[in-house]
Amino acid sequence: MILSAAFRMTWQRRKIVGILYLIFLAAGLIPAIPFYSDFLEAAHNSTEPDRLIGQFDFMTFADLFRRLKGFLPHLFLYSSITAVISLFIYIFLSGWVIAALHDPRIGLRALFRESSLRLFRFLTLFLIQVLYLLLACSIGLLLFFTGIRAAEGGLEPRYFYYTFPAILWSALTLTVITASGDHAKILLYRYTSLSPFSAFHRSLRYLLKKPGTVTGFLFLFLLPFALFLLLGTLPGLLYGENLWLVILSQQLFTFFKWFVRISRLAFASVTLHLQPIPLLTVEVPDQT
Repeated sequence: MILSAAFRMTWQRRKIVGILYLIFLAAGLIPAIPFYSDFLEAAHNSTEPDRLIGQFDFMTFADLFRRLKGFLPHLFLYSSITAVISLFIYIFLSGWVIAALHDPRIGLRALFRESSLRLFRFLTLFLIQVLYLLLACSIGLLLFFTGIRAAEGGLEPRYFYYTFPAILWSALTLTVITASGDHAKILLYRYTSLSPFSAFHRSLRYLLKKPGTVTGFLFLFLLPFALFLLLGTLPGLLYGENLWLVILSQQLFTFFKWFVRISRLAFASVTLHLQPIPLLTVEVPDQT
């Protein structure tokens, strides 16, 4: 019921998904323009990259990059810049997205106001999530290498069994911490006096007591991966000779990922509405 309500809420606000898709498409194209210029310069303005557009050939692509090893640091730089810019934009826009999910009257004109109003608190929340993820990853690596050492001398199934606790720990902690962050954003929107630290820990304790909610969030978390694997089984969509078809299918997949990502926030909103955290007094966010 909560999942269907979350999807329904996202579908009713599908303009949000379209706006986010276009914003992040532009954010990705901005560094792509100088990247392509540097790429052509490194290739000495060769026409060989143009051959990849009409009919993509992986061997041509691999050979071209093998001859441009010196360009790889530039590729890493542009990828890092794009990732940082996209991450900041998403944190910034989260305030507007959550406000628009709760109030359909909030449109594009209120984007900057709603986003800037909660930017500092959402940035603080993000840093808290990063600290918890680092702690969880440290424990996961410890479990993993302990399992590897205990399985030494055995066959592959033995390695799998001994490292499975590390894999399970990593999957569960990533899901719970990510879900806690989304639920905390909803709490920070609804309760303006709540601190990011308190919102995250209230959400964390709340989810640890509700395995069904965590399972629903895990479904949303894995849904894009499942679709990606499904598309990978269809010839010519994610990888193929027709580059335009590949680009189209990948962009449709990106749009779907944004739909699911907004649905995660909607899922948290519906969950906290139907099963609210006790001992919290409702506050109405200031829309002026």
